[in-house]
This record gives sequence, C-alpha cells and structure tokens, in this order.
Amino acid sequence: MGALITTTDLIRARAIGAFAAYEGRNMLLRSSGRVHAVTPMRWLDKVEVPAPSCRAAGAGGPMVGAVPTDKPVNCRRCLGHRPKARPHRRARREVRARAQQPTLPGFET
Repeated sequence: MGALITTTDLIRARAIGAFAAYEGRNMLLRSSGRVHAVTPMRWLDKVEVPAPSCRAAGAGGPMVGAVPTDKPVNCRRCLGHRPKARPHRRARREVRARAQQPTLPGFET
C-alpha cells in the first residue's frame, strides 16, 4: 500500500507550482479585474501560498480565480495609496465641527 496523500501535501504541491508561475509577475483576480502585487501568505496548515499583497482574496482562498499576468499593478492598496476623502464626507465633518451643543438658560459658563 502506498503512502497516503494529505490535503496539506496537495496544497503544498499547488503552492510550489503557483510560486513558479508568479515568479516576477503580478496577480490578476478575475472577479474584480484588478491586478495585485504578489507576496507569500500563510494559509491552511501553515503552507505559504502566493497571495495579493493587500490580502484581497475570494471566498475560496488566495489562489482561486487568480491568474499570473505581466500587466502593471492597479490595486490602490497594493500600491500603498489611500483613497482621497470624498467631498460629501469632508463637508459632513465640517458641519459637525461647527455645530455647538445648545446651552440651557441659567447653565452658561
């Protein structure tokens, strides 16, 4: 009888093949169409697999729905950019900052 193949063995074999495919390349997530930078991530049974640097992943894990690509990274989180504040949120904060709590008569300081 041969040796049993465990789930960890299968994941590790898949991870080795995936790392070879992503060597010097980026990751395209089909679900979003975004291109991500690739970095190792610990996954099931502490096996390292290639994953988006921003940690975005689908429900099936970091390698599901991902394909290697030579396209440039366009994910803002992978690039280290933070989204700019939206004007309506900024206006709301300014209104709150200007608003003052009304004082009851006789309780002025």
